[in-house]
Amino acid sequence: MESIGEPSALPLTRLSTLKLLLQRLEGKTANSNPRYRLMTTLATPVYDRRNFSNITEYILVNDAVWVERIKTVRTANILGVAGTDVPVKDFQKLIPAYKLGVNGYSFITTNNGYVLFHPDYRPIYQDILKPNFNAVDMSEVELVDTDDEPRNNDTVLMQMRREMIEKRDGEMNMRVRVHIDSMRRASIRQNRYFYKGIKETPFSLAIVQPEGYGAVPISELFKKKNWKVHPDWIYCQYMYDTPDHALLTPEAEVFHFMERSQRPAWKWRSRYGAQSSKDSSKGGIYSKRQNKDDYFCDKDLFQSLVFDAIATQPFDEKGLIKYSKSDGLGILKMFGVSIIFVATRSGLLKWHDEVTLAEREDGVYHPYGEGYENRHFSESNNGAIDEIWYKRAVEQNSVEPDSFVYSLPFDAGMKNDSLVTASHAIFVDKEGHKAPAAVVGLQFKHSLFVETFFNITHTCMAGMKCNSTCASEELECYVLDNNGFIIISEKRENSGKFFGEVDGTIMDSLVHYEIYQKIRIYDYQSVCFDKTEKKSSASLLLTPLKTIKLAASWAVGRLSWLVLQTQLSQFLSESWVGAISQLAEEVREEVDDFVEATDPNQDFPPDPKYSDPPVIEVGNPNIEAARINKTRVRPCDREVDLYALQQEKLYDSEKQQNKPLKGRLASCSQSTFGNQCGRSFTAHRIPHSNLILVVVDTLCPCDSRKMSIEPTEVYYNETERCDRLSQPLYRQRPTECISYHPEEEEIKMCGTCSKSNFSLFGLLLPLYVILRSILSS
Repeated sequence: MESIGEPSALPLTRLSTLKLLLQRLEGKTANSNPRYRLMTTLATPVYDRRNFSNITEYILVNDAVWVERIKTVRTANILGVAGTDVPVKDFQKLIPAYKLGVNGYSFITTNNGYVLFHPDYRPIYQDILKPNFNAVDMSEVELVDTDDEPRNNDTVLMQMRREMIEKRDGEMNMRVRVHIDSMRRASIRQNRYFYKGIKETPFSLAIVQPEGYGAVPISELFKKKNWKVHPDWIYCQYMYDTPDHALLTPEAEVFHFMERSQRPAWKWRSRYGAQSSKDSSKGGIYSKRQNKDDYFCDKDLFQSLVFDAIATQPFDEKGLIKYSKSDGLGILKMFGVSIIFVATRSGLLKWHDEVTLAEREDGVYHPYGEGYENRHFSESNNGAIDEIWYKRAVEQNSVEPDSFVYSLPFDAGMKNDSLVTASHAIFVDKEGHKAPAAVVGLQFKHSLFVETFFNITHTCMAGMKCNSTCASEELECYVLDNNGFIIISEKRENSGKFFGEVDGTIMDSLVHYEIYQKIRIYDYQSVCFDKTEKKSSASLLLTPLKTIKLAASWAVGRLSWLVLQTQLSQFLSESWVGAISQLAEEVREEVDDFVEATDPNQDFPPDPKYSDPPVIEVGNPNIEAARINKTRVRPCDREVDLYALQQEKLYDSEKQQNKPLKGRLASCSQSTFGNQCGRSFTAHRIPHSNLILVVVDTLCPCDSRKMSIEPTEVYYNETERCDRLSQPLYRQRPTECISYHPEEEEIKMCGTCSKSNFSLFGLLLPLYVILRSILSS
């Protein structure tokens, strides 16, 4: 917002405005905001606070003379309605995510039970706004852990929903199902909910904390370049965007305020603290005049960031992990470790690139190659507690505190340079309560990981005799993660796939033996595409007049399209607009003319990111580029079965040792001797990890069925549809409804809308027209 009375404090220069427009043409902004910015509208009526109005009357005197008289009467006038749109993100900024911790979250519901924001709120599907994006109910995002049918109203959830609609204060425990990683992984959590109504609004706020951890307060460092902060969190920020405050990155902004905080007379200023207190003596809401240098800070978050920087300072030192490069068995070199990182609860990320540019065979610095989706780890994983590997590492701590979580991209089988991410959560303990403080991890080459695994499993251990190994043709070995995805397989193309798609029979047996738990997830925010049915042309045989009608319609359509293509409108009016693609040379000439027309004394800093405007390189203008591809979707429900590993089934806690599973599929297939054969398999827990080893016998072939984790539509019969429509969810109307005021009787100047009567003619006329058209046909 621009300050009034300070013309020098312009928010953007003319050239910056041009760049901003070019960014919007690309569908992006400087902060890479999404295409849609969801907002909620606040409105209030504006009344004329004057209770009396002056009216002019003309009075007839002596049957010939009219006298003008001003009369004061009692009135009550409404001037209009004032409103504003508030971005939903502004609500989320008031609830700092770092205070909620990993896997903790917040959400707001309306008086109708709809969510204003929620971690599982997904209003957009492939750049398309869903039809019911503004009517997602709380019961559709909080999935209770139950085996009931879809959309079965759980008593505990419905009770909490009703209390939130009625803006009551309360807390509740609930066991819910959670899905992450694009609905490919699922887990079950015991959450604790705290909710409270927001005064003078129809909203209620809920704070959610997972049980078992959390709810414990913990409380010259930034000159290196191996650190980043959470891009969406506000540590310190200026009130107004001016050219002097145009800091390019969140890291530059943090470093800027880090230096300012060390200057004399530094003050912590809160955006919603003392600055917003009323000063009745001056008649305004601010005690002092604001200027372009006003700023605000989140003191707790900023100080937590400094604390984490000090705590992770040894990570900056060289030689943190010592190994001999000449030693071929060095741990980093053996697995091809490319990066080591640490992320903290304050949003801080630090890393070490263990493989330099000179040591890479391909001469490329980034281990992910080129392209937006193959950026450096620090560019694509700077979300700290919001990253999937961070959340999974914290969840794994409750299963095995000393373990690492290994993950692999789902498309690893299609690439040669995939990396395995291993992460481990660090907890702090205070009086029996623990809270996650950070996550450490590393990334290494998947190919070397597979090679090392088979080098170990292709031979027998020293002093032991074994008839078969993973090198044997009669055995096939897999390493699966805790959600059933393949980390290691003898066939490289299977890496990253869901094991049920490769061998659904064995996966189904692992579920039968309760090694994996099946978790059914319902997606109540999904959309479906209806197939267009092909129509028969038999109706054309009914009458030849229909053929003539279609021919006339075709001729009119072709004629209209011909008029548009020839652009005859330019001969009728000189002011016209054409939706065509502009040549690159023409755009550059316009930009050059604009720069030459600006003030030569104005200093514009170079910006290599936007040195050339985004243009389309084409030979000739093409109007086809202006066409809009319309896609129609409909809201629907989908369901999918996901799986979670039950590691306690493979471990004997009393004997403190592994308890492998040995299974056999009886009567699997006909053997060469005409008898039925059985297919054996075993499952072993891999200590200190989220992995298991599955060894399958391949001598007895089985008809392996496929298990898919693609969501499928839930079809309801007519009875179920009617039952759900006849039992609507609880809603609440606005609490205040003022329909009468005692002083209304004193007001004589009123409108006559209340005297509107039923019009019989207006009802019979449409019926007459409809009946006449039916009879004439």
